[in-house]
Amino acid sequence: MPVAPLEVTLRADHSLWLRDQGAAGSPAMKVSRDELIARVAAKQARAPEQGVVIAADKSARYEDVLAVLDLLQRNGVRKVGLLARASQ
Repeated sequence: MPVAPLEVTLRADHSLWLRDQGAAGSPAMKVSRDELIARVAAKQARAPEQGVVIAADKSARYEDVLAVLDLLQRNGVRKVGLLARASQ
């Protein structure tokens, strides 16, 4: 059974929010970059198949999204992807 990914959201104010899509009703929580790495690494240590998706506010700059992706990858986070949402 596949594991629902962790969702990292980059907001327009450059804040990062983390939500565990596998935990029903789990709210997103604001995290620092260090907290993000620690929480994702801990989750992947328990569940190596745990994926991570990065979403961003539509006003976020592409370079800022790539910086988050790079941060995760440089810190050994595996299975990282970008989340695309259809425009309404």
